[in-house]
Amino acid sequence: MVKKIKLDADYGTEDISVLGISSPMPDYKLVWHINTMHPYNFVKKNDFPFKPIKHDKAICFSYYAFEDGMNYLNYCLISNKNEAAFLIPEYKKLDYICFISGTNPEKFVHIFKEGVKKIKNVALAMELDKKKIKGFRLLINDLELFKLNKYKG
Repeated sequence: MVKKIKLDADYGTEDISVLGISSPMPDYKLVWHINTMHPYNFVKKNDFPFKPIKHDKAICFSYYAFEDGMNYLNYCLISNKNEAAFLIPEYKKLDYICFISGTNPEKFVHIFKEGVKKIKNVALAMELDKKKIKGFRLLINDLELFKLNKYKG
């Protein structure tokens, strides 16, 4: 009898937390409100090109980033919706996805989430279960390559 080997799907992603935000505000307005909360300073970057599993080509999603050097954290706020597709189709009701990565992000996720919840016109801010996101590993790999300016789409 052949012994089955089980792969750990979370390997390499344990230092990443994922938040979902639901708000009718355009991305630039939401980011402006977030930036009024200390110590955040999100900056608009080039759109994030991602090729969803059921699509032939990469689709661009609005992308903002903030590096918290004091706490060794990186924040990436990406729109979840585009005319053609969703970044994370399992969460179609969410408008934005925020990835928080670095040393001990769990400590800061709650603070960020509660601050976002207080913004007027934010209906929901919640932590997402990475295990329920199909292709999470692929998304994270593409995001890391994108941040390194090596993403080919």
